[in-house]
Amino acid sequence: MYGQSFLPYDQLLLRVLQWCDWQLETDVFTTLYPEVLAVHENFQPFDDVIPALKAFKEKGWKIGLMSNTTEKLMAVHRKALADLADLWLCAEDTQCYKPDLHFFQQAQSRWNLADAIHLHIAKGYWWDMIPAASMNWHRIWVNREQQPLNSSQPQPDLCVLSLNELADTDLTGVFEDETGHPLDSFTTIQAQRNYRDHGF
Repeated sequence: MYGQSFLPYDQLLLRVLQWCDWQLETDVFTTLYPEVLAVHENFQPFDDVIPALKAFKEKGWKIGLMSNTTEKLMAVHRKALADLADLWLCAEDTQCYKPDLHFFQQAQSRWNLADAIHLHIAKGYWWDMIPAASMNWHRIWVNREQQPLNSSQPQPDLCVLSLNELADTDLTGVFEDETGHPLDSFTTIQAQRNYRDHGF
């Protein structure tokens, strides 16, 4: 990023718009920055997300959010998710963006996930399922667009079309570690990829 190894997400958005203006020799895109930022601030979750998160909480699961965003945007998004998250981690904290494995390594270190086998639930396959597989995390892919997946690609432990499918599922019974012990109650939710519209 022109000599910078990391830019916070809001600054990155502005940099992209400036680059578009430079490439197309206009001054149109940069003037839209406040509107673009407002769009990101107003993301709303899919209808199934909050009921599913409440169901997880009622079953005793802790919820962690991982998102390629800033602390300021994360605060807004947490409110949109009814403040159901117990923990959260954003790109501004990790100084990198998913699918960078360092993001996942920091989550594991900060949240002591190595000693608490957990489930990683996400809509993004390339951004989440692949690095989560590299971390040997148990993972559920919310394949909302019903994207095809061939056998040569890392497979999720479970694939669902929406979080509604998990509401009545005993996740601790479905996912067991190599020794057969039930998983600890910890779920990391990839926050951005469970939002509707504009890539979320």
